[in-house]
Amino acid sequence: MDVEKVVNQSVGGLREIGFIEDTDNLLVLGGGGRTIFDCMTGEKIARDRNDYYSDKWDSDSGVVEGFDFCEGSEIVCGGFQYPDQIIKNTHDNWEIEICNEKRLDYKNELKNAEVMYLVNVCLNRRIEVEVYHYSITRSYGFSRTGKSFITAQSYGLDIWARCE
Repeated sequence: MDVEKVVNQSVGGLREIGFIEDTDNLLVLGGGGRTIFDCMTGEKIARDRNDYYSDKWDSDSGVVEGFDFCEGSEIVCGGFQYPDQIIKNTHDNWEIEICNEKRLDYKNELKNAEVMYLVNVCLNRRIEVEVYHYSITRSYGFSRTGKSFITAQSYGLDIWARCE
């Protein structure tokens, strides 16, 4: 298996995220409303600029009302105010592991970092994916299909697709 970084997407005031059930579509709640991304292509496929705090989000449960093609559905989101809800492993034994390590930063200085790996103990494989010197501040994990995975920080998303 290989991984391909699909996109690094800025999202102003990113708060909560959640995958739409049984898809690779990610609902993102940010300062400018709700956006849905296709995590296999990185494309924005739906946008609602209305303030989601008003009536579209239950801050007690993390449930967000769907819109556009998923209107009427409820998507469990988390990352900032509500706990992280994204799964960390796949049905074919891949899991995301975050390790604290010393790594060179942009100034070529050795600093603390969170390093993200994909690990499959059954296949005895470990793939380094990304180094975060400023931590993963919102959430990370796989879609329910296991075909894509993301990390989310306050400033945006990193999206990857698995290639067999």
